Amino acid sequence: MYTFSKFYDILRIYIPYRKYADGVWQQFLFIQLSIVCFKTLGASKLFELHTCFLSAEIYIIAKDCLYGRKNMRKIKGCFTLILILVILIAAGRYFLPQIGHFISFQPTSVSSNNTGILLVNAWNPLPDDFAPKELVNLYEQKRHFLLATSDIYLEREAFEAANRMFKQAEQENMNGFILTSGYRTSEKQAELYAQQQDGTAQLPGHSEHETGLAFDVTTRRDSGGFETTDQFRWLIDNCWDFGFILRYPEGAEDITGILYEPWHYRYVGVEAALLIRDNGWTLEEYIANN
Repeated sequence: MYTFSKFYDILRIYIPYRKYADGVWQQFLFIQLSIVCFKTLGASKLFELHTCFLSAEIYIIAKDCLYGRKNMRKIKGCFTLILILVILIAAGRYFLPQIGHFISFQPTSVSSNNTGILLVNAWNPLPDDFAPKELVNLYEQKRHFLLATSDIYLEREAFEAANRMFKQAEQENMNGFILTSGYRTSEKQAELYAQQQDGTAQLPGHSEHETGLAFDVTTRRDSGGFETTDQFRWLIDNCWDFGFILRYPEGAEDITGILYEPWHYRYVGVEAALLIRDNGWTLEEYIANN
């Protein structure tokens, strides 16, 4: 029989992807599962753990079901909770195989990472004492790309690699790259998270931008989306040779926890970048396999 711990593990991995559920019943069941966990573990305590409730939408749905005037009347008493568990267990044969990929992938913690590469995602917050290495203001540097603002920073090693990359692009007559974002403080990340309660912004401590090793990029001619531009095609062909990876590739949302972001690149070093490219891995898979 599945324990609450097992249900919590399932919830922790699957909740961010509820929007991808195939049917209404799947969505309904997972909302009920969130209600059970809220009721059992305590809503406020569970939300403080927050890594299993990455989407404010799910939190609001579950909270409203528990504390809302209308929904709460429908979920009274232990009998209802037990009934929900029975339904979930009985339905296990239907929906658990569909999320088996999520469960089989075991997120790697920062503490068990032997690659020397920092992993930051929904399951792996930055250490409390983390501080980026030497940050440089890109506006003050000689560079081969444009900036959206004058207050974009990166770690020096990441900047130098990016500058070499965009210099190579220039030499191949591929111009017009504009960096729109780099390093963010935890305070800035918290501000963005408060503004974007649609699940598109990460919680403070869980964003790659806080490492100083990631940047977002666009171009003047991306009205159809950055992925439709020549600049994107050049980056996706060449970024690996300079130590960068497309951090959130299409089709890997179940592993990274983030929707496809063709504009977001992360510096990991040339050796790791080439291995990730050659094996078709995400950063999570690279670390899990090394």
